[in-house]
Amino acid sequence: MGTEQAINTSPKTLHDAGIKAFASFEPTIDPSESIKLIERTLKDNSVDYYKIGKINHYGNADKRQDWRQYLIDCVNLLRPRKQTCLL
Repeated sequence: MGTEQAINTSPKTLHDAGIKAFASFEPTIDPSESIKLIERTLKDNSVDYYKIGKINHYGNADKRQDWRQYLIDCVNLLRPRKQTCLL
């Protein structure tokens, strides 16, 4: 698969072709949206590695969320499927 073709191809197709893919959920602004996207990528098995991090120092955006719960939710989704994640 050439570079141009890879750029215009879905992550699932790339994954199936043996190309490792990662998804970066950083900075996370809305944890519920990130959780939905993580769940979607787990369903289609399109991502090999996950990077997860909260938004910092952006107004009060980092103060309005329960970041501890977000971390727990992410780990609870990824760990049983033995997914690699950087937090």
